[in-house]
Amino acid sequence: MSPEASSQQLLASLEKEFSTDNKKSLILWAEAAGLKKSDEVSDDPNLQVIKLKTVTEKLQFNLKEFSVKAGQPVEIIIDNPDQMQHNFVIGKPKSLEIIGKAADAMITRPDAVYKSYVPEIPQVIIATKLINPDENVHLKFVAPKEAGDYPFVCTFPGHWRIMNGVMRVVKESASNTSK
Repeated sequence: MSPEASSQQLLASLEKEFSTDNKKSLILWAEAAGLKKSDEVSDDPNLQVIKLKTVTEKLQFNLKEFSVKAGQPVEIIIDNPDQMQHNFVIGKPKSLEIIGKAADAMITRPDAVYKSYVPEIPQVIIATKLINPDENVHLKFVAPKEAGDYPFVCTFPGHWRIMNGVMRVVKESASNTSK
């Protein structure tokens, strides 16, 4: 058996044994290590790429909004040139305050850092891990099928109230360039 096949077999066996939380972390690690490709997004020519950065010492993203096509693959590249950690969380429409308050409630939990300050609530659609200074993360997913305004936010303690924006999901043709 080749080393790659052996790694795939080991990964598959581990996925069955892990809890849901640990399974998510294992899959993210395996994708980052190149042992597993994301199942959610293929090499689709319709892939929409959004480039996003944190603004140094401002608790802001460089974009307050961007648009994506409903039901189409998306890759958001988040660059963190700031000197503190941030994350990137996309929520269901009208969920910014719910997600923010749930993130605030995590501050005293011993597992908050391990969970990257991402609350485990149904309003959260997708999220990154904590992004370290001078690190970038690629978040790949399929845009929701329902058109609407989906909030994005950093849920690191104290950030959500000002470090947020809107991902507009549109049915018709949307620009895959950022505003």
